[in-house]
Amino acid sequence: MDNDKEERRWIDRVAGVTAKAFTDSGPDSADQATLRANLFALLENTDACILFSDRTGRPIFFNSNYARVMEEALGLRMAPGIQPHQLLPAAEKRWWDGLHRRVLNGEQFTEEYCHTFPDGTLHTFEIHFHPVRIGGRIVGFSEVTRDITARKERENRLRVQRKLAISLGSVRDLYSGLDLCLRSAIEIAPLDSGGIYLLDAATGDFVLAMHKGLKDPFVRTVSRHPVDFEPARIMKQGRIQVFHTIDPDMPMAEDLLAEGLHSFCSIPFQHEKQLLGCINLGAHARVRISAGDLAALEAVSAQIGGVISRLKAEEALQESEEHLRSILESAKNFVVYRLRIDPSALHGLRVLFVSPSIRNLMGVAEPMSFDAWFAHLHPEDRDRIVAANRAAFDTCQFDEVMRIMPPEADEPRWIHAVSTGLRDADGVLRYVNGIMIDISERKRIERRLAERERQLEIESKKRHDVNIALRVLLKKREEDQRRLESTVLANINDLILPHLDKIGFHVEDPSARVHLDIVKSNLQKIISPFARTLKSPFFRLTPAEIQVAHLVRQGCSSKDIGAQLGVSPKTVEVHRLSIRKKLGIAGKKANLRTHLLNFE
Repeated sequence: MDNDKEERRWIDRVAGVTAKAFTDSGPDSADQATLRANLFALLENTDACILFSDRTGRPIFFNSNYARVMEEALGLRMAPGIQPHQLLPAAEKRWWDGLHRRVLNGEQFTEEYCHTFPDGTLHTFEIHFHPVRIGGRIVGFSEVTRDITARKERENRLRVQRKLAISLGSVRDLYSGLDLCLRSAIEIAPLDSGGIYLLDAATGDFVLAMHKGLKDPFVRTVSRHPVDFEPARIMKQGRIQVFHTIDPDMPMAEDLLAEGLHSFCSIPFQHEKQLLGCINLGAHARVRISAGDLAALEAVSAQIGGVISRLKAEEALQESEEHLRSILESAKNFVVYRLRIDPSALHGLRVLFVSPSIRNLMGVAEPMSFDAWFAHLHPEDRDRIVAANRAAFDTCQFDEVMRIMPPEADEPRWIHAVSTGLRDADGVLRYVNGIMIDISERKRIERRLAERERQLEIESKKRHDVNIALRVLLKKREEDQRRLESTVLANINDLILPHLDKIGFHVEDPSARVHLDIVKSNLQKIISPFARTLKSPFFRLTPAEIQVAHLVRQGCSSKDIGAQLGVSPKTVEVHRLSIRKKLGIAGKKANLRTHLLNFE
């Protein structure tokens, strides 16, 4: 509510300032120019579409967001004076004319508007209309528009999901529940048809249990996917598949296209990590299934798994105890049991029933004797298990991992036992229901993983040490290379080029001068890669300045340098000043020779 008030105040301010900015006829003052610039920046730096119109409804200003939406929605390139609503069908045009009359009569209000874009997507917009007044007179109106399509879609998904959850609570028939789920899925997403497949546990086939919006010939074709058929294999992978456009190479593409389907998705559903089936949905038009749509469809698929599980559980509860016992007797790698509290027994419990698999799992010769269950406990676990069994009488919870040493076994068998005590209406503990699971394989895997992690740690440390050594060697190599390059460059600059320059003063033969220039040029080419990679301060100096710098570094005075180079001491001083500037020590009390020696 506070956000709404703030937005209203913002609209009031923008409307008033804009009216003044667009109706001032005189020249702009400095304040007015600043006001106008700030206004335009404010109108552009918002995600809303903003339009200001005069009393005739002709736009006098719109921001770039408004222009973009008009081009996407109507293919219209906006310009001042163009009235987009004039391009709409007559009924929509009259609706817009009515809105304009309301706002020009002084009413400020909010409306929602739906429009189908050329790409087939339906967009919903929330439009705030506000009259623009100057001196109490309405001179036009403003529209502040936001695309609320995503919000509307979320609201619709939540509404459908809420309705589905409430409806499923009272469903007692499997096919009624599937029908509700399929209808809701089609309503949530931009899809118009689909079907729900259930996995036949006996054959492994996927059987079409419910469908909507599909033609009979197509339904007959896809009513059953045998276990060895490609679509069935894909479904069994339990992966979500989305095709915004049917790929001709995908399985059954020919049948889908013959049905007129252009978009398709398949979402598996399961319960307790067990695949139960999948819901396949399609559209007879090209649509795009958004991430929000897909998330909502996944929620529906989860509800399908839940309703199937619940209804199957209710059916199972109606089965006889004999049927339940036959299931328990077929157990492998786990044991299900029920115990009764008996204070006279050694461990306080007697066996009501237990899966026969306890003989193989724990090596128990007399399964109906609870005391015999402790016969093959590992000596290191016995005291802990006995103590935990006693504590469970108070907590009604037993959750322990133990080792069993069955006769003739080469290694211990790891058992995870979990049980819960049941109290009667008076709070008295009466029964214990539990399960024991063989987790030996898991323990073997954990041991292998722990060993592998230890090996990886050792290998990682070795690689770390090697990397450190390599970095040291590389750093040393780089330092040696830079030192070599610096030495080569300095030697050429110090020992060769100056003498070549001196030779040039004495060579009069043109041919010899050409060869001398070639030598100097080739030397420059040889050292140019070094000069680009090294960070010597001399690379910014001219050749003459480099000669002067090297002689200064050797301790020569300006007079001595001038004599060696054949120039006046004053010229040498000019070079020295230029060198100080390029080295950043001009005007400082720094000795040039000392500074140059630092670069050795």
